[in-house]
Amino acid sequence: MVHRDRDPLTGARRDDVLMNGEDAARLGLSDGDRVSLRSHAGEMIGQCRIAPIAKGNVQAHWPEANVLINRGLCDPECGIPDYNTQVDIVPADTP
Repeated sequence: MVHRDRDPLTGARRDDVLMNGEDAARLGLSDGDRVSLRSHAGEMIGQCRIAPIAKGNVQAHWPEANVLINRGLCDPECGIPDYNTQVDIVPADTP
């Protein structure tokens, strides 16, 4: 959760999508490219930011990425929402 324009830990802006460099290269993306993250629940437009993150994963900020998350899926013991989802990543200008 970030309460400012930039995350003080990573330096990422609120619309940045943190991505592994090898994953970005495989998708033809470079640092700063506009990207669309699409899940079955919604779509988020952001900017690719190469970061030290595990391959096959991306990280986006709350609440901007909430549109990608299923509503109503919660841990049965504590009620915390499931903030994980699978997304397709494409250049933002791709229909």
